[in-house]
Formats: sequence, structure tokens, C-alpha cells
Amino acid sequence: MKLLIFDIDGTLINVGEAEARAFQTALKEHYSIENVDTNWDIYENRTDTGIVYEILNEHLGHPPSKNQIFEILDTYVTLLEKEFSCRKRPGKETAGTSQFLRALHSRQEFMMTIATGNIKKAAQLKLSWFKMAQYFIGGGFADDAYKRLDILRAAIERANSVNRVPFGKENAFFIGDNLSDFFSARALGIRFIGICNSKKKANQFSSEGVKIIFPNFMKKVNIIEVILS
Repeated sequence: MKLLIFDIDGTLINVGEAEARAFQTALKEHYSIENVDTNWDIYENRTDTGIVYEILNEHLGHPPSKNQIFEILDTYVTLLEKEFSCRKRPGKETAGTSQFLRALHSRQEFMMTIATGNIKKAAQLKLSWFKMAQYFIGGGFADDAYKRLDILRAAIERANSVNRVPFGKENAFFIGDNLSDFFSARALGIRFIGICNSKKKANQFSSEGVKIIFPNFMKKVNIIEVILS
């Protein structure tokens, strides 16, 4: 059996500005923090908990508590759900995603899980809204750790527990859209499939050593062939 681990944002879906608005509003409501940079790539840990930790640490002048981090993130999820509800299209899935997930789900040789920088509540909201939640078992989330590597490790450990027999490194794939995803996969010795629809990002992936790159999930047969090879 193959273990397929998916990132969410930028890989399966893109929720656009809805996420940024909800995040900024939550920080303003709790700590009157404004003008937060929502270019997530600038933060040391590109995860919900990691980003809030970094922002609060700078604002407060000392490390925030777990409760302080999660009171913001709980509000963020509530606001994000409102953003979704008041818009007919709060975002879009990556081309071919639903068809690809259905094709994998129909076959016995694949187990699918999640490793995401979202906290679990946010991940569940996004996957449910886009009608993808039913395809995934377990997962690793920003509740588990600030760092992407530790989140990926948590996802694999949970999948191993469900499968009862640990997945060999050769049978595990991480599918993501960011170099931090690739570096995490490489650190754990598992294979990586990059999803990117821009030439610039594809070149960045290639220069760092990413061997398998697709612009989206439209060529599902080709991607499955790569996974099974």
C-alpha cells in the first residue's frame, strides 16, 4: 500500500483573501494588532501556530502561551467560516483535484492523509467546504507542532497506527506546493511530488532538486503511474 500525504493550501485548494482577512481580524480583535503581513513565506514557520507565535512574541515582547495562541486561532476559524458562508465562491480547488482524489479513493492500494500548516479545525473546515474531507484519514496539523517537519512526522505516525504495519519510506509520498514541504519530505527520506502552476516556482523546485513536478492534478493517470513506479 502507498501512503499519500497531501498539503492543503496551494496544493488541493486556494481560498484567496478570505483566509488573510479572517486572520487579520482575529489578531485585531484580541490584541489590536493591525497591518499584519499576510505573505506567509516571510515567517520562520509557515503554520498557523508558528505564525501566531511569531507575531505575538514580537508584539508582547515575550513568548505567548498556548492559550493565547489558540484563542486567536479559534476566533480565526469562526471568522473564516463566516467568510466562506457569505461568498458563493470563497476560493477554488486546484484543477483536477476532486477527480484525482476520487480516482485514488476508489483503489485499495492507496491511503490518503493530510500534513498541513492549518490547525485541525481550519483544515476540517476547508476540506469539508470543498467536499474533500471524506477522502482522508488522520493527519498532521499545526496543533501538533509549529514546524512543518514535525507536522509531517505526526501525519506519518498516525497513518502507521491506522495501517498497523509501518509504511516504508519508499511507499510514502508527500504532495505539496512549497519548498518547505519538499525539505520536510527529504529530511524524512520520503518521496515528494511538487504541485505548481507557475514557471518561476517550477524553476525553484527544480533548482532545489525536486524531480517530480505537475502544474495541477489534471493528468491523474500520469501522477498515479509515477506513484506506482
